[in-house]
Amino acid sequence: MFNQKDIKMKKLVLVFALAGTLLVGSTACSKKGDASSEASVLATKIENCTNTDSLQLYVAQAKAYAEKLVREGKAEQAKEYLAKIEPVVKAKSPAAASALSAAGNLIDKAVESVKKGTDNAADAVKDAADKTGDAVNEAADAVSDKANEVKDAAADKANEVKDAATEKAAEVKDAAADKANQAADAVKDKLNELKSK
Repeated sequence: MFNQKDIKMKKLVLVFALAGTLLVGSTACSKKGDASSEASVLATKIENCTNTDSLQLYVAQAKAYAEKLVREGKAEQAKEYLAKIEPVVKAKSPAAASALSAAGNLIDKAVESVKKGTDNAADAVKDAADKTGDAVNEAADAVSDKANEVKDAAADKANEVKDAATEKAAEVKDAAADKANQAADAVKDKLNELKSK
């Protein structure tokens, strides 16, 4: 019914199907690198960021990631993560770095309170998140205020330059009109002289 060649082909196809199933199954079930990849993606975004608004967003995401680690009971890992990215943030935006420092300090306090048994870690982290969020918002407001000041100063300077140019143009126009009138008077005088001769 089946010849030898057909059986070998079926075995070969079965081996490839089994190997493919094993490969898919082994990659679909592994999720070990998700947390560390999230941390490294955020760190890379912060390192490559050139816009202060985007940097503040990435800092807020990093702070949220650190808070997530603390909630999972990985406070030391959260402190290490913040310590790793803080120098980069500090070099790019000292205001944003102060928010990270505040988050790190609050995480330390949360760890201490859990060790002493005086506070609930979740409440301490929530307080830390609220205080750090306020610090990030204050930094964002300060950047926005400074940008508005610069914009207003530039507009004032532009108006001053425009006014000065308008005054100078009026002076030049008046001087040109005076010269034209003097030239016209001189021509009239010459014509009158010539007529009287």
